[in-house]
This record gives sequence, structure tokens and C-alpha cells, in this order.
Amino acid sequence: MPRLACADPGMSIVTEKNSCQQSESEALSLRFAARLRQITDQDAAYWDYSGIKSNSNPFAYFQYPSMMVPRMQGDIIKAILDVFPKTKRTFDPFAGSGTILAESLTRGLSSIAVDINPMALLLCKVKAAGFRPDIARNILAEVLATSANDHSREVEINYHNRAKWFSEEALEELSKVCRSIKSIEDIE
Repeated sequence: MPRLACADPGMSIVTEKNSCQQSESEALSLRFAARLRQITDQDAAYWDYSGIKSNSNPFAYFQYPSMMVPRMQGDIIKAILDVFPKTKRTFDPFAGSGTILAESLTRGLSSIAVDINPMALLLCKVKAAGFRPDIARNILAEVLATSANDHSREVEINYHNRAKWFSEEALEELSKVCRSIKSIEDIE
């Protein structure tokens, strides 16, 4: 049987027929790859975000380890929407500080964010809820006052390998903040 390799660069589909037959998802994936190549070919430095700090956006509430650069994630989502305009939601199985979630929401997409770290999930909940500076200032004052009066050294933040991310002193202080937040009614 004759074999035909498709000529599109970066594509290595070999078929048993005389034409390249691809599923719709394969074709869309190739269009997305082509869109990314086009962006890069137009500006070789397009994906260089070295001059942009990861915490320089309005959603940078917390300095989370290994934060993504929001503009880069936004540009990738934009490229996805260029090729897949019917996209309704994103899924991030390692959400961390919620950069993909926030960038999705600013583009009117719903987003599913998953992480094993409870702090990451809290950050995602905060980002998904929207930001009201007036309410935030009042609650912050209450949280700080309650935390300052908390003299317990009990660590309530308990998850596997927590010492990798936080010192014992930081965990004690975060536990005070956590207890303070939990004491406020209707926080969510």
C-alpha cells in the first residue's frame, strides 16, 4: 500500500491512504502549533518575558513559589482562542497561585483549577471571587488585629511535605492568620 507523509513542517503523520486524513482535533492542534510558530516567526523575542516580574499584575496577592508570568499565560490563552474560538473553559491541574485561572477569567472563560496545596486553593478562591478593595481593607484590618492577639504556637496548616515550602515559624504565623480568617463570619 502506498504511504504518504504529510508535508506540513512539524507534522509526522503517515497514512495508509493516498491523502492525509486527520481527525478534527489533530487538525486544530496543528493549527495551534502553526499559530505559535507564526507568532515566533514574526518576532523571535515575543516569548521573552525576562523583563516582566511575575508579581506585577493586579492578581499578585501573594508571592507564591514558582509563579508563572501572567502576560505569557495570557498570550498563550489568546493564541488558543485564535485557533479554538469556541473555547469556554480552561483546566489547570497544577494551579499554584492561579495565574491561568485569573488570565482565563479576564478573558471571560470559566476555569477549573486543581492543586494539592491548600494555600494554592485559597489563592484560587480569592482570585475567582473578584476583588473589592473597600471590603478587603476592612477584613484585612480585622484579620491583622485578631492575628496579633493570637498567642498560640499551634500549627493548623497540615499537609504532606509542608516543611519544603514553609519554616516552622512561618507555619505558626500562617496558622494565626488562618485562625483569624476562620473567625470572621461570611468571609466567602
